[in-house]
Amino acid sequence: MTHPPLEHLRAAVTGGTSGLGRALVAELLRRGSRVAFVARHADEVRRASHELRGAHGIVGDISRKDDIYPMALQITGTLGGLDVLVNNASSLGPVPLALLADTDCEDLERALATNLVGPFRLTKALLGSLAASARAGRHPVVVNISSDAAATPYETWGAYGASKAALLHLGRIWDAELRGDGIRLVSIDPGDMDTPLHELAVPGADRSALKRPEDAAREIADTIAALTAGPPDRTAEPAVSRLCGSKRELCTRFSGPSRISGSGAHSAPASRGPQRAVFARWGGRSGRLRAEGATACHAAASAEAGAGHGVPASDEPASLRQGYGGPPKRFARRRGFGAGPRLIREVLR
Repeated sequence: MTHPPLEHLRAAVTGGTSGLGRALVAELLRRGSRVAFVARHADEVRRASHELRGAHGIVGDISRKDDIYPMALQITGTLGGLDVLVNNASSLGPVPLALLADTDCEDLERALATNLVGPFRLTKALLGSLAASARAGRHPVVVNISSDAAATPYETWGAYGASKAALLHLGRIWDAELRGDGIRLVSIDPGDMDTPLHELAVPGADRSALKRPEDAAREIADTIAALTAGPPDRTAEPAVSRLCGSKRELCTRFSGPSRISGSGAHSAPASRGPQRAVFARWGGRSGRLRAEGATACHAAASAEAGAGHGVPASDEPASLRQGYGGPPKRFARRRGFGAGPRLIREVLR
């Protein structure tokens, strides 16, 4: 199968030295992107930078507030701007996994700092560069790596699941607020993978039953290619994500690469050219992400294209506020619901 190229795309991936993050860095490089990755341990960053020729390694901890702006400055300085941010780094919280009643507050705080507050801070710090990318017509996107634990209350997954659920909803709000600036935000659950994080969570699991992170990386890269191919259709109906069927699969129907449509079959205007239909199912923790079509993605949100307006960031350093397209401005007014259809909503059945 031929996968769409991603030449000249400027991408940053957190948690890029192992598992899905490393596989995604390699896949983006293979398709021609310029890639920076972030990880906590200097020795692992050096080793990955040596093995993944062309990738730019950055040492930083997404859960530490003081690391965020230096990390953002290195990302934009190295790449000369930013088109894609992948918030991939994650923490399980307590290891071994524990019931909430047995979870220490510090473990919950660590999961929230890594899985929720860190991605919020980094996204916020990089909004100036993402807005500049949108003004240049490059269709930027932020990808939050999610999990079925964000929607299903699995026992002992409380700290991880609660933080991922909050990240999923945070992403929806980001998307609603940024669609007028041409910045899209999507959340993707790649499924259960054979990664070090999964081994920590479920020691001794049958690895043959797990998805290879390289396969998930290809699917995510296909999704990025579809989303960065062009602006979303302003006339698209809201997409519908819902839990359905006996397996409580989260089903999303949308068409791409530049449109997220409603839950039924929709056709784009003839002037928009051929569309790719995608149907992804999201299973339980033992489920596998299955896709028909060019892209595998679920729980996605889309932003409308529009003129760049910058971002509110009063606590940013001046060098970041300037970004690559002029200083961001505070939004002069709240965008009403009439600004466009809401492109993602979840219906639990």
